[in-house]
Amino acid sequence: MGIQNTYRTIAIAEAAVIVIMLVFFVLLPALGGPMGSPYGGPGGDFGAGTPLPESSGIPEYEGANTVPFSEEARVGFNIQEDVDAYGYMTTDSPADVMNWYKNNMGEWSLEAEDSISSPEGEIPMQYYRQDENGTFIFSVGISAGETFIGIAIGSWDSVQDCGPSGPDSGPDGGESGPSEAMEALGIPLYEGAQTVPLPDSTKEDLGIPENATMDGYTTPVSNSPLNVTEWYKDNMPGWSLEDEIALSGEPAMYMLYFKKDNNGAFIMSTLITEPDETIIIISTGEWDIIQQCGPDTGG
Repeated sequence: MGIQNTYRTIAIAEAAVIVIMLVFFVLLPALGGPMGSPYGGPGGDFGAGTPLPESSGIPEYEGANTVPFSEEARVGFNIQEDVDAYGYMTTDSPADVMNWYKNNMGEWSLEAEDSISSPEGEIPMQYYRQDENGTFIFSVGISAGETFIGIAIGSWDSVQDCGPSGPDSGPDGGESGPSEAMEALGIPLYEGAQTVPLPDSTKEDLGIPENATMDGYTTPVSNSPLNVTEWYKDNMPGWSLEDEIALSGEPAMYMLYFKKDNNGAFIMSTLITEPDETIIIISTGEWDIIQQCGPDTGG
């Protein structure tokens, strides 16, 4: 993809398809979106999972069915290999699930509560401890009338690190500051944006090289992708805007390419629905590789 100092609007069918695929098959599934793919098959066909062992002393949510707990979900919620993970599906709301566990965990002590913003709404999380053992529980409304329950069991040292931000980020949700890579390069975070986990496949879909960093954030739809784009154009001191691209469609996708010395920054924003949110993805690395970012439109 050539980098030119021009503003290009690519109004082609391939662009719309790429945006739709990004929304429904990359970003939403990472958080248990409508497709539900990290937890099983699409459309509610989730298959069978492994039930909680009775020896754990952790109750199964009443009426819930076991479903697989995928590797994508492990990565998204920072659940390490030494922690066992179990999945369940229920028709009750995430709030009902979490309130039930608060009242039914027996001798387990609730050490912390947290939540993160996602395209599907708030994802509540609870951290329980019993001696040196820990349990991490979260619930995600993945489609109308369906809630995925994730339960991770391991040592307390490992369990307290679960979650995209961990229990130390406080009750207000995900982290609200820029990543270390962004801070090191003087890249600001859009005001009020919250971190959001992204699957590794996002890099491939957006053409982001493996050796580039990638961070995801969400902000309310009142901060439209276009508004986010204009904000970054005015708030990147020391950086030179080398190119900007808009892929038209429903939703539109906006991409900015900045350069500072030998460093580059790729900033993409687009819209997620159900509920409406704006997704911001920021990638950094050497300028030579950042120029390669952006989906292949076939042009």
